[in-house]
Amino acid sequence: MAGLILVMGGARSGKSRWAERLASAHRRVVYLATAQPGDAEMAQRIARHRADRPAHWRTVEELFSPGAALAPALDAEPADAVLLDCVTMLLSNHLLQAEEGFEERARRELTQLLRLAQERGLVLIAVTNEVGAGVVPEHRLGRLFRDAQGRLNQWLAREAEQVWACIAGIAVDLRQIGAVIP
Repeated sequence: MAGLILVMGGARSGKSRWAERLASAHRRVVYLATAQPGDAEMAQRIARHRADRPAHWRTVEELFSPGAALAPALDAEPADAVLLDCVTMLLSNHLLQAEEGFEERARRELTQLLRLAQERGLVLIAVTNEVGAGVVPEHRLGRLFRDAQGRLNQWLAREAEQVWACIAGIAVDLRQIGAVIP
C-alpha cells in the first residue's frame, strides 16, 4: 500500500516513536533525516534517534532536498517505506537559509518527495510538529515560521491517507474522528 501517512504533535508527544512503529510494519525502510547538529544538545538528540531505530534501516540525511537525496538511495537499493523526520526541520532549514520564499521552497521539495514516493510505490510517513497550539510568537520570524508550518501541515493532511495526532504519548487517528476542512 503506497501513500502518505502524516504524524503530527507537539514537543515530546511521541510522534517520532509512533512514526517509527508505523514504519516497522515494513521490511525495507529508509529513514530520511532533516536535522543538523547545530550544538551539543541537538547532536545528542540525533544520536538518541539513531540508537532507537532498527539497525537494518538505511538512513539518508538531507537538510534541504530530501527527494533529490532519496532517489539515488532507492536506485541503489529499493525500499517499501520512507520515514521523513521531520517536515518542521526541513521548513526551518529553508527559513534559516533565506527568509524570502522559504515556504515555497520547502513545499516544492515536499512535492518532489511525494511524487517520488508515489512513482516508486512507497509508503511515505512524514513527521511534523503542531506549532499553532501555543501563544502567538513575540517576534516576526517566529510568526512567519508558525504560519508557514500550519499551512504546510494542512496541505499535507489533505494529501495524506492517514493523519495521526500524538498527544502525551497517545496517537489519535484524526481521519476516524474528524473532517477535512476544504
